[in-house]
Amino acid sequence: MSNRVLLWRHGPLQGLPLSPCPRASLPPNLKMPTALITGSSQGLGRALAERLLADAWTVHGFARGPQDLTHAAFTAHVVDVTDEAAVRSAVSTVAATGRIDVLINNAGAAALNALLLTPGKVAEQLMRVNYLGTFHCLQAVGKVMVRQRAGRII
Repeated sequence: MSNRVLLWRHGPLQGLPLSPCPRASLPPNLKMPTALITGSSQGLGRALAERLLADAWTVHGFARGPQDLTHAAFTAHVVDVTDEAAVRSAVSTVAATGRIDVLINNAGAAALNALLLTPGKVAEQLMRVNYLGTFHCLQAVGKVMVRQRAGRII
């Protein structure tokens, strides 16, 4: 792939880089897009963070524990998405650094139990992470995106 900048053709992210490009090749007034990824410490979340960083995005990663991804454009946040107040506080911190162009709601949990053998406490925790965690992030980031009048949620 060449070092030219490919641009979004339509929508609120018009003019933001879509493919890898050196920051030096961008106009000085064009800020790089910012993504917030939940569950970024491992697996798909980490792979998405690495890909966006390679594409010259600024990435904020939410995870319950420490993250070992190191990159100049990556900021790790220790956030339990099941804690609504913690999510709101962390999203405010990210929003204070600029805009949030994309939220990738990737945090999730699974139990390898058969449905009939899954303890109620396990099912409750799965619902907290997979449903309420997603809801808390959607709500907090959605409010930021409404104020920005732009953004994408995945």
